[in-house]
This record gives sequence, structure tokens and C-alpha cells, in this order.
Amino acid sequence: MQEVDVVIQSTDLHFDTDILTATKKAKKEVRELITSLFSGTAIVQYKGQIISAKPIDFPRLLVEWQGNSTIDHNLRSIIVSALLSGEEKASGTSLLASGIWSSDSNIQKIISKNKRCSYYDVKKMSRFLAGEGMTSAAAGAVIRMGGLGHNVDYTENTGKASLVTVFAGKEILGHIDLLFGDKCGHLHDLQDCAVIAIDGTVETVSSIHSILESSTSRPIIIIARNILPDVSNTMAETFLRKRGVCIPFISTDWKVENFLDLEKIGIRCVSNERGDTVSVVSAADIMSCQASITERKFLAKFSDCSDRTKIEVSISKSLGGLTGLALDRTKMIVGFARIASRSGVFRWEDLREESEKLSGLYSKDLVLPCYSLESALRSNQSLSKILQDLGCVITVQKGEK
Repeated sequence: MQEVDVVIQSTDLHFDTDILTATKKAKKEVRELITSLFSGTAIVQYKGQIISAKPIDFPRLLVEWQGNSTIDHNLRSIIVSALLSGEEKASGTSLLASGIWSSDSNIQKIISKNKRCSYYDVKKMSRFLAGEGMTSAAAGAVIRMGGLGHNVDYTENTGKASLVTVFAGKEILGHIDLLFGDKCGHLHDLQDCAVIAIDGTVETVSSIHSILESSTSRPIIIIARNILPDVSNTMAETFLRKRGVCIPFISTDWKVENFLDLEKIGIRCVSNERGDTVSVVSAADIMSCQASITERKFLAKFSDCSDRTKIEVSISKSLGGLTGLALDRTKMIVGFARIASRSGVFRWEDLREESEKLSGLYSKDLVLPCYSLESALRSNQSLSKILQDLGCVITVQKGEK
């Protein structure tokens, strides 16, 4: 007869006294989290690496906070959920809500005298959140380039340098043909070039013979659904021997509703539906533009181009496991700045006027958006109500087999 392992489980009920004791302990531990953050002793784990925590990392620090007993763990889950509830709406909510709740601060109104936000305020906020390293520098560059009013893409690159680039123009998603890219590089910036878009495959070298000859006088970019290896190899050899610059780019998304709409901005289209052939295209008749090719997209700027500015933050993979963390921190700082530009900022001095008990938890360099404090007050009210209405906590204990 086969033996069956039996695990004995029991449930415990925790009422007012236990909950009150666990809550007091939790408040003390949350205050210690905040204190360790500003004393420089707090650490967080990121992809197996131990990193010194910055104020911008507080949500991660809060999630990693662990309780010792079963009731601590259960109560911690409720507290963390409530403190993080407003973080998606306003970055910085959890850092402020944690201080308000754990110090029993009674803030009833919002500081409103610093409604305007200057670039100086944003720089101070960036230094407060992440120090004065690469992350703050990258976020500052994005903000100076107009990143608060335009789309920002965050990517990783294989080079040694981290870059912030800005470009205004037409975007087409895709990549340089791999065979050409392996020989001649995947990143190119070109001035005074012609762009030809082909809604199909470039199959033979003879079909682009006249284009290759024209590429000796100015750069030409051929964008197509596919380019056969023989054609791409010829383009690469032409490029390497300095007999012309003709770059093959494979499109995965034209970013227009109709392919022929590209002609409206100056790109020469070759459409099979219209009966076009690439062999009769004259590069001399194509409008000039400034073009930039990255690992995932093509951007072209024409003199009368009305497309919005595109900004890209590209962090070097040479940072190893910290590349993702640098991107996350940069993205979050830009998010803080966007909120601050709408709601204004408050500083540690303003916080002290409202509550000396609360201001004592934070660094004197504190600068955060006003809306983050408003969101934190709502999170604190929500958590206080949850704990007030919490009549009983049920925990499950596993015994021995």
C-alpha cells in the first residue's frame, strides 16, 4: 500500500490587538526604509545585481520589503498595494504616501505657491531622484530637446556610448539589410540624399544600375519590402570601394495609410499597382532630404516636412545588466518632469511648513511635482480607511508532514 504524505494546515485569526501591533511595526519599518534611502544604505536587486538605491527606486524598494511573521506578510501586501496605488497616475506617489502614513502626518491641504515649474526646478528634481550620473544627464538632454512635448523612444545599442538623438521628419520602421549592415554598419546619418521607396522586392542589380551610378554624386537610400542578397552585396561593395553611397533599408511598416502618401513629403515611390519600374527612376528628379538610419527605423527630414520631432534615448549595452535600469530611470525622470510641468513643484522647505515630522524623513534636496503629493494624500486616505475597516486577518499555517 502506497504511503501518502499529509501536510497539516491550520488557520489563525488575528483581531484588533494583533493588527494594531503589526501596523505599528509596519510603520516603523517603512520609516526605516525611507531613512535608509536618504542615508545611502538602501539597496535594491536588479537582474541579480545589488545596486545602491536612489529615491527614484523607492517603489522597487517597497516591493522588496518583507515581513517576518505570517500576519506581517499579509498586512504588508495590503499596505504595499495601497501605497503603490497612485504610482501609475503620478510618479513619486509611493515615496510621499509612505512618509505621510508611517509618520502619522496630518496634511489637509496642498502646497500651492510653487505652481510654476522652471528648467532649474527640473534639474534639481532630477538630481534628487537619481544623483548626478548618466541617468540624470540623459534625462536632462531629453528635456532640453523638447522631450516633454514629443514622443521619446528608449532603446539599447551595441556601441560603447549612450546617446540621445533628436530628429524631425518622416519615420519608417525597419532595418538596414543585414548583409549590407554587417559589412558597412547599421547606423548612418546622411545629408542631401534621395530616398526611393519600393513596395516590393529588388531582385536584380541591373534594375538599379542607373541609381547606383547616380549615388556617386549624392547618397541614395532604397527602401523596399525585400532586397535580394546579390543586390545588397553589390551595394556594399560600391560603398566600401567609395564608388557611391546607396544604402538598402528593409521596411516593416511604412507608417502611412497609403503607400503612395510617401510621395506627398518628397519620397519617390515605385508601386507595382501603378505599373512603376525602378529601372526608369531618375535620382536627379528626387527631392533632397536629411536622413538618419538607426537599428530599428529610418527618419527623413525634408525642408517642408511637418512631421513631429522624434527623440531617441539609446543606452549602451556595455553597461551589462544595468542597461535596463538606466533606461527605466531615465524614462521615469522624464515622466516626473512631465507631471511637474503641469502641476508645478514643491520643495522640502514647503513640506516643513506643513509638517516638521514628515519633513524630517526626507532629504533637504527634495523637489517633486505638486500632483504627486495630491496623489499621495489620496493613497494615504485609502490605506487608513482599509486598515480602520480591517476587523480580522486570517492566516494559514502549514505544519509538519
